[in-house]
Amino acid sequence: MKNLFLVFIVSFASCQSNMLSPQNSMLGEWHYVGNFGNLTDYKCLVCEDFDYEKSKYNLIFNADNTYSARINLLIAQGTFTYKTLNFNKLFESGDFENTKLQILNKPPQTEADSKFIELFEKSNSFYLTIKSDKDKYSLLNLSIKGQNGYLLFAKK
Repeated sequence: MKNLFLVFIVSFASCQSNMLSPQNSMLGEWHYVGNFGNLTDYKCLVCEDFDYEKSKYNLIFNADNTYSARINLLIAQGTFTYKTLNFNKLFESGDFENTKLQILNKPPQTEADSKFIELFEKSNSFYLTIKSDKDKYSLLNLSIKGQNGYLLFAKK
């Protein structure tokens, strides 16, 4: 009986660790969808022609508040902080700070790469839509408070 109770406790704890919480919903690999304006009229954010695997910009946020990034041909790493201000099973939002971005290589950088880096470095706010059974992706937008536009990322 004692062993059965122990198995139940361990099983319950492992199920709980897989649930999303403000501490882990941002973590993981995010693929860049695009840069959108808050006032732009759009048909879809993640359209049918979006190829998750061919995204030129990817971020991986780690639990130790470090990240690695591929920005087209650039390889980067850095640190970040975030503070959740609102959270429920559908979304999370709050403050975001890119505390240190370091480019590890020096290939040619395009104008689009430069714009992405500038917006990513200055982002101070996030809004995350958590994937449900009917959604294909979780969505993360990073933005600068008070400015029009945001970087949109998707995670499977």
